[in-house]
Amino acid sequence: MLRFGLRTLNTVRINGIRMYARDLSVKVGVAYQGKYKKPNILKEDGTPDCGEDAYYCETDPSKYSGKEKMIASIGMADGVGGYTEVGVDPSVFAWKIMEYTKQKTLEDSLIDDPRTALEEAHQKVISEKLIPAGGCTVSVANMFYPEGSDQLFMQYTNLGDSSIMVVRDGKILFKSQEQTHFFNCPYQLSIPSNGESIFDSAKEKADSFDQGQNLELLEGDYVVVATDGLWDNLFTDQILTIIKAVQEDESSVSQQEIIELTAFLLLRNTLLVACSTKYQTPFSAYAKSHMIRHAGGKYDDITIAVAKIVKE
Repeated sequence: MLRFGLRTLNTVRINGIRMYARDLSVKVGVAYQGKYKKPNILKEDGTPDCGEDAYYCETDPSKYSGKEKMIASIGMADGVGGYTEVGVDPSVFAWKIMEYTKQKTLEDSLIDDPRTALEEAHQKVISEKLIPAGGCTVSVANMFYPEGSDQLFMQYTNLGDSSIMVVRDGKILFKSQEQTHFFNCPYQLSIPSNGESIFDSAKEKADSFDQGQNLELLEGDYVVVATDGLWDNLFTDQILTIIKAVQEDESSVSQQEIIELTAFLLLRNTLLVACSTKYQTPFSAYAKSHMIRHAGGKYDDITIAVAKIVKE
């Protein structure tokens, strides 16, 4: 059951000051592989080579200026491949959106919700006029302690067909909604040709932008943030099976190793299906629902971040 209220528990007083038992932290593992590339490799400039995908993860609470309550933020973007047809590298726009979203989230103490950070990052990219064209889907999840509470919560925002899923006790607690204009054409942030932001369009169509606030997280919960390379190829029950299999064999390894192994196994299984023409997949089912014949998986860039809520 989802809880959207705030609770105040486990408080003590030290020198007359009320202290909260905020004893949860976030461990994150990331696995990625761009199309026609090797997994988890870096570009010459040191950035991950995710193909047309981009991401960031920050789990050090001390990095959040003026935000003692924030403990983690994960962002994911999938550059729209169609821009290669006009000579533009789709990953450039995606990386800039992620860079500025992380920057806004870390540095601006007035920005708490991920959509606001995304919107300001988007406007900054547009105003700089350094990128001629580009578009990307986006998913951002922020994990934080509200003021006056020792309960950990997540805020998220999602646009397009990347997605965020929360797993508790082997079951799906929550999964963000995908938004598409038509078959295989997701909603996206873009550099507009008419000066209009996708956020302006979303205001007119309120259900196009998936955003939620104050989803309570507990110790042992998993948060999976990934581009469509994962969701197009593995059904959610297959993802749950992989997470459960790693959980059952976690006694001899550290929490960080568990998370990294989970992300790696999700990537490996996604690749196996993506390269196949015989498996029933979410993408083949999606194509069939639109009267389009497609067998097997969808070969694409794949970027997966797996976070686990643990006690310090």
